[in-house]
Amino acid sequence: MQKPGATLTLLILGAILLAGWAMRATDLDADPPEKLSWSQGPYTDGALVVHNARNDALFGSWIRDHANDIYFYPLANLATRAVFSVAGVGRGQAAFANTIFGVLSILLIATAILRACGPPAAILFTLFAAFHYYLVMYDRLAIAEPAMIFLIAVSVFLFERASRGNEAGRSPTIVAGMAGMAGLFAAAAVLIGKAHALYFPLAMLLAFLIAAAGSGKKNARHRNRRLVYALLGMGVAALLWAALLGVPHADYIFSQASRATIEKHGDDPRQVLAQIGINLFHMGVESNSVQRMPVLFVLAMIGILGIVSKPVAALRKEPPLVLLFLCWLVLGWATIATQHTPSPRYLLALLIPMIYLATRPLTALLGDGKLAWSLPREPRTRAAGLFVIFFVAYQAFAVTGLVERAAPGIDPLYETLILLAGATAVLGILHLAYSGKRKLAVTLAWSPGRRRAMVGTLVIAVLVMHVGRWVSWKTTHTHYLRDASIDIARSLGEDAALIGPYAPTFGLDNELPAYPFLGRYERPGLLQELRPTHMVLVTRIEQAEIERRYPELAAGWTFAGLYPIRMQYADKIVVYRLPRSLGGAPLHYYEPSAMERAIDAIAAEDFATPPPLLEPYLAQHPENAEAHYLLGVCYFKQDRLQDAIPLIERAATLRPDRPLYHFRLGDYYARAGRSDEALTALERACVLNPDDDVFRNARDTMRARAGG
Repeated sequence: MQKPGATLTLLILGAILLAGWAMRATDLDADPPEKLSWSQGPYTDGALVVHNARNDALFGSWIRDHANDIYFYPLANLATRAVFSVAGVGRGQAAFANTIFGVLSILLIATAILRACGPPAAILFTLFAAFHYYLVMYDRLAIAEPAMIFLIAVSVFLFERASRGNEAGRSPTIVAGMAGMAGLFAAAAVLIGKAHALYFPLAMLLAFLIAAAGSGKKNARHRNRRLVYALLGMGVAALLWAALLGVPHADYIFSQASRATIEKHGDDPRQVLAQIGINLFHMGVESNSVQRMPVLFVLAMIGILGIVSKPVAALRKEPPLVLLFLCWLVLGWATIATQHTPSPRYLLALLIPMIYLATRPLTALLGDGKLAWSLPREPRTRAAGLFVIFFVAYQAFAVTGLVERAAPGIDPLYETLILLAGATAVLGILHLAYSGKRKLAVTLAWSPGRRRAMVGTLVIAVLVMHVGRWVSWKTTHTHYLRDASIDIARSLGEDAALIGPYAPTFGLDNELPAYPFLGRYERPGLLQELRPTHMVLVTRIEQAEIERRYPELAAGWTFAGLYPIRMQYADKIVVYRLPRSLGGAPLHYYEPSAMERAIDAIAAEDFATPPPLLEPYLAQHPENAEAHYLLGVCYFKQDRLQDAIPLIERAATLRPDRPLYHFRLGDYYARAGRSDEALTALERACVLNPDDDVFRNARDTMRARAGG
């Protein structure tokens, strides 16, 4: 098969990346998929990461409160601040820089693969990475990982150039400079990207060592020098970071780092080791990474087996870039497993080497057509090959969920031990069967046409799976977070200030001061220092934590608003107005807005007071859907059904994603004898919130009436 030229390959890569960027940049202010992660990170962490950039854009100061993530994620904050300066503060603007980081990372790594492994590998990698569901959806969030991966990608690009510099005819000075810069960006990924990349500098150094060991004395000497220059580059990065951030803000950085690592793990070393063991084998399944990319996962494991089954001498002759990918994946997986509860996004950077390794069996089929593997005979590579088989067998057992179904609620440690026993049994059978002269080998040698058809089928299967998930989200996505952020600001007074775990998230589309609440990490006296006026809560766990820490605060707060949200743990955003004093000392001097006074009256079942407040308010704020809704409810309570319906209709038009508006509209239509319209509205409410029993019962009742 004729390979495309370099220019054509770059054009193909550009076209793929343009389409991938379009998927990332479309509807950037939409809500993330509710099942993207088991954690709340997609809803909370992004706004917290760029909190300092928002502070500087709106209030002229990076540091205004106790949350200073700029010390941990400088690149994400600086990039987002640049976007804010051009396009203003907003949810989509906060994530825009990450869409650029995402496609640039793929381009840099694809270019390195193009030079080291050829056009087919580069094109396949770009296809899989550009449209990978997880990479696309996380690049749409204002989190730190895309910036971290971008710095890693720059380092990979420079590593590839430096690792074959002399063979390419470059001068030793240029090669040394590239190696040094590769080391600098590898360290920068940890220091100004995100500390979770700690494994990557180690992976790079290990790849340099393995590559040097596999070359002649002259080349080994050159490659050892590259290792030294890479170390120097890492040292320069560390010194710069220490001078600019590490030393000036040492107390804050190390106290927060300690809380995020040591305190989360607890004091019992046995529990820590048990958790690490569970993570090591189980986090791929727990994060849904294995289930949601089965074809890529299997192809990657085949690719790894193909590498580690080689004799050590042959392994060392692999392109240094391939060795880097292998070290990156192995060390990264082991490092992330040490986290207390690894969130799915922690594995994002590991998808890059995994995707490349998944291309290896496909490029083998497109090349000489031989896809062969045998159980390694050398002790070192044999152990690696057996472990890969063991790991794959474990994932296969874990994905089925047989243990969980057989013993619901089983302790994760016991589940892991059972699955380990099953994988060990599979491994033992294989080892006994093929430990003698018998050879376990898989060889596939088809005609070129059949090979191309097989590769095409696998590529299409991967793309359909990932693009299909994106299309499914695209056709059902909501804007609850954006709309709530806008409506909170419209409903509250100009002097309002938000606090709570979700406060930064609901501050992205308005200009209210917003302060995060970090639970047990809050310092005493913080509330009096910040003087917030409203608490934003989503989950019952958060509310219980605040009620425990500040019982006087919870006892005195007043309901101030309710907004929908689509996530696994909650379906409502609740806003409370905080009491004016706490512990006998003033907390704030905020005066409730007209909307809040109307809500207070409705809560007291006083439906005569709100209309004189809401009618002039709506004359000034005609786009406030909640005001239309509340006024409509008051009119209904005053037996003015025909006046109420247009207001509820207007509310549902302004905020078409809010199920409560459609439910109320269906109820009022039914009371007015408009049965068909009532059923349509109730159906819409159930689509938006299919888990609400009240909505479903009302719809089913209306269906029965229509059928009768």
